[in-house]
Amino acid sequence: MHRTVYTRRLNGTTSWVVAAILVGSAAALAPLMLRGSMWEVLLWLVFVSFTLACLTLRVKLVVDDEQVGFSIFGFSDSVPLSSIISLTRGPEITLKHGAGVRFIENATGYVVPGPTVQIQTSTTTYLVSASDPEAVIRDIRGRTAPVPA
Repeated sequence: MHRTVYTRRLNGTTSWVVAAILVGSAAALAPLMLRGSMWEVLLWLVFVSFTLACLTLRVKLVVDDEQVGFSIFGFSDSVPLSSIISLTRGPEITLKHGAGVRFIENATGYVVPGPTVQIQTSTTTYLVSASDPEAVIRDIRGRTAPVPA
């Protein structure tokens, strides 16, 4: 079974804005570490962990011979290739849409800002971020094309 993995990371302007806000806030909360209260130290560690998680946020899209799987931040879903009825380039996701699992334009999105692939089944539409949507679409269509007899 041949599988291809595509990823799209939180990057560009969005990444710098998030980094500036979160790292600045973590630095501002750093004096809490000096007070020694267990709850304040725990709060700071949770905030720093959240900052690192946001800065390493990525969408992973895996295409194999049977299905398309996608995940972000621990949330995942998959679609059997046989259930795909439409495959197109989706809308460009911006900072206003956010990142993560979102409901965008009547579709379930696994997104970070940037280009997307729109995968439609008979029951659901998905928007999945991809650095190169055309390559993802070619890959999926190549696996669903009828094999000559």
